[in-house]
Amino acid sequence: MNANKSEEYLKEFDIYLSKIKCIGAGARSNYISWARFLMQTHNLLDIRTEEDVQRILKEERRLMAMPGRMVYKTERDYGNFRATLNRFLPFMQCYICKQDHLRNIISLDDMINLVGEQPSRQKAYAMDEAVRIIVFERDCSLTEDQKKRLKANVSKVESRISVDKFFAPGSHYHSN
Repeated sequence: MNANKSEEYLKEFDIYLSKIKCIGAGARSNYISWARFLMQTHNLLDIRTEEDVQRILKEERRLMAMPGRMVYKTERDYGNFRATLNRFLPFMQCYICKQDHLRNIISLDDMINLVGEQPSRQKAYAMDEAVRIIVFERDCSLTEDQKKRLKANVSKVESRISVDKFFAPGSHYHSN
């Protein structure tokens, strides 16, 4: 990936960390620095799932053990990479939702409505964050109705109980 494209994504990542995750300037600059380093070896823009994050971390563990590596070789560095990738994954999910909206595939109201229909909390949060980023970038605000619907849809996803929990060891589910 060319350097200009990488810097565009890093700028978007910085906005996400600042406006959505409310991370301070010092920590943000660390995340950006680590992401920039990881982008030299890995295509972070292909991250879509937790498995993608684990694949990159496994490769980084291997690269850290190589004698030619001069920087980012410690266990603490590995932890910093893991933290960065765990921030980058929801950023990419949010970014994809935002891009769908910008390509006019989905309207802001449709995005708000779809938040509550997402199959996982992670996807619902990504869509919620995309709505908030779009509002921030447009320097506008949601109507009271939109705010209520967004809050209700996020609450709807948060209140779901996984079916697995009904059958987990120690559960008290009875089918009478």
